Amino acid sequence: MEKKVLYGKWINVFKGVMFTVIIAVICVLLGMLFMPDFSQESNFYGKQCFNKQPENSVETVILGSSVVYHGISPMEMYEAYGISVWDLGSSWQPVSSSYYLLEEAYRLHTESLHTVLFDPFEMTRETNESLRRAITDAIKYNDIKFNAYLDYCDSNVGEALSYTVPLVSYHSRWNEISKPDFEKRRQLRPYLRGYFLDTDRSDFEVYSYDELAIPEYIPDPSVSNEIFENEALFYFKKIIDFCNDHNLKLIIIKTPMSLHWSSSDHNAMKNIAETYGLEFLDFNYLPLFDDIGFNYATDLADTDHMNYYGVRKLTAWLGNYLAEECEATDFRGKAGYEFLEKDLKEYRIRVKDTVDLRAEKDPAVYVKKAMGHEDYTVFITVKEDAASSLTQEQRITFSELGLPALSVLGQYDSYLAVMDPVKDIRYENTEKNPGNTREKPANDDNVDVMEQEDISDVQAERRLHDQMTKDEDKAMEFEGNLHCGESYIVRSGGEYLGDTASCIIDNTEYASGSDGINIIVYDNTLREVIDSAVFNTSVSPVRLGDDLEAELNRAVENKTKFEEMPETLQKLSLYNGRCKEAKAAVLSSGDTGDGY
Repeated sequence: MEKKVLYGKWINVFKGVMFTVIIAVICVLLGMLFMPDFSQESNFYGKQCFNKQPENSVETVILGSSVVYHGISPMEMYEAYGISVWDLGSSWQPVSSSYYLLEEAYRLHTESLHTVLFDPFEMTRETNESLRRAITDAIKYNDIKFNAYLDYCDSNVGEALSYTVPLVSYHSRWNEISKPDFEKRRQLRPYLRGYFLDTDRSDFEVYSYDELAIPEYIPDPSVSNEIFENEALFYFKKIIDFCNDHNLKLIIIKTPMSLHWSSSDHNAMKNIAETYGLEFLDFNYLPLFDDIGFNYATDLADTDHMNYYGVRKLTAWLGNYLAEECEATDFRGKAGYEFLEKDLKEYRIRVKDTVDLRAEKDPAVYVKKAMGHEDYTVFITVKEDAASSLTQEQRITFSELGLPALSVLGQYDSYLAVMDPVKDIRYENTEKNPGNTREKPANDDNVDVMEQEDISDVQAERRLHDQMTKDEDKAMEFEGNLHCGESYIVRSGGEYLGDTASCIIDNTEYASGSDGINIIVYDNTLREVIDSAVFNTSVSPVRLGDDLEAELNRAVENKTKFEEMPETLQKLSLYNGRCKEAKAAVLSSGDTGDGY
């Protein structure tokens, strides 16, 4: 009888434990669901990937705001120098969060961590509480995380405990839950090592050459020092002390930015660096600005953040600096670091191949590269006139790629194509503009390009009517679903057949709708559009390359007259002229600043 009672008690205890475990698991899963999508703002998923790295495998960490996670690519450093770096930057990262991230990095990589790069941009701004919470949420549950919450809550233990359970903190989001909340794990991309890819040049595209910011080149020693926030100074001192106590080399770096960093900021940070005997590398001023060959017009995504072209410049310099001045280890080929080679392979596919695709000038080569990736779904749609400047060689390439209708595309024709290797979809269709005839694909060098037939009076009258009405109902359409289930609809209309180009995926328009050939590339692994390209093949068979500096240098070397250069290169040339004059004026003043 006693055994049965005892057995019954143990069963009840087991049931109670299992019930508790099940409730805990449900709370954790719901907490992950209810937690906002911090994929960009806090670099949350970059830190989640950091947590999964093999212990004692990271030698250098980068701390700071979005200017560093947009500004430094650790995998580029590994590729060139074999250095193991992780970028722990995040938007508006409070210095308090930088401190706790440093503690966590040291906990995970006590034996390997050697160098800390810190960007002081947030020293001038008040703490963003929501992002401070989001950053700390990415840390594993341990005493460091709890101490951070306790610190944020002014030592209120009860409030700090509530912060450790995301479901408690974010339960009010129940009516905001949407599709992206169920897809957060696809944001885990360890091959980026905290870096955020951006190839935009928004300021250069928006502003005229005389409105773009010009570098200061030399910090003005006469301006008063910026007054940094007291909290920021307090935690920066803690970072310094922590590095000293654990024999870590702390280096202050300031990424290039055209607006929110001034002589006042530089002078204040320089004074602090000199007080504590720290290296301070400010890439906004000479000589470092010139050392990396930076250009505000071509290397910034916006006023504060670098694009990939600027990132390559800064990353290359820092990689060499870490290798030579900080004696960073070259881990390439070392046992236990094979995972870095695997990540590098993925980085080349997801980042370098993407950048290479975006830089392609020839639409035929672009399509060939895009179709060569087994993960890419490629959408092609044309608007207005997409054929007048296509070359015979391009038409032959299209034909060889299995796109016969595109190879014989005529002026003002409509055209659609969808190539989805994942779902085994290969669709191509065209609607000819009255008066255009091409009898056969351009599939060999001997094919003659058909001349347009004479347009009859009836056709001319219809064309004039169509031109005036621009009836979009005449546009061609094709609908389908991607492998992930997201729907798409692609539309095309030549000038007299709807005059439109559209590619809507999951209710979002991705085609620019510009004249010519519009190409949208969707990565089925990342489940996102990686590029939306336009080639105005009504006026030119190719477009300008992404490396604008190289394009301008090539034009100068070829002795191209200024008035014959593309407008974009004229703009860059004029801007560079302004920079040259400003730099000469600064250097002639006699005060050459730090290092000059």
